Amino acid sequence: MNKVVNDNVLFAGLVSIIIPVYNSERHLSSCLESAIGQSYENIEIILINDGSTDNSGMMCDEYANKDKRIKVIHKKNSGPSSARNAGIESARGEFIFFLDADDYIEKDAINLLVENYRQTKADVVIGDFRKIKNDFIEDRKDILFLSNQLLAKKDIVNYARLYLKKPNKHLLFAFSWGRLFITSIIKRYNI
Repeated sequence: MNKVVNDNVLFAGLVSIIIPVYNSERHLSSCLESAIGQSYENIEIILINDGSTDNSGMMCDEYANKDKRIKVIHKKNSGPSSARNAGIESARGEFIFFLDADDYIEKDAINLLVENYRQTKADVVIGDFRKIKNDFIEDRKDILFLSNQLLAKKDIVNYARLYLKKPNKHLLFAFSWGRLFITSIIKRYNI
């Protein structure tokens, strides 16, 4: 069932993958191939070329010409938050997933997040990540939660306190990417 929020129709089950792009020609292909190759196929990919001065904008257009699920927005450079906001305005999916142009996602990433949402109806579903530097996976010491754990309000408040004390150690709130957001919540509350 489709939903109307702020005069926009949101399509049930559709995931809007929003990717801000700025001078990302070196990593953009692997990022886009990972998004295009998702096992969960009900996606739209919104590329926001944020004033790139390299070939990134042209690469975005080339990918859009090859895959009808890709939409490109070209805008003057104003930073990743502004680019994400442009993507949110354009999103038609029930869900929003942010991906950075220098990252990639595993083939089943979106499917796992959507399945977890369907099981829990959580307002946000957070995926795990690996940091790879110079072809080596870095050890992470910031993991405090079990896999597939549903956090209650008190868990989030306690974690927020830890994050405010040591933001570099507690990374759950540090990133917008790697999470499945409910589009209607973001649009309704103008987040």
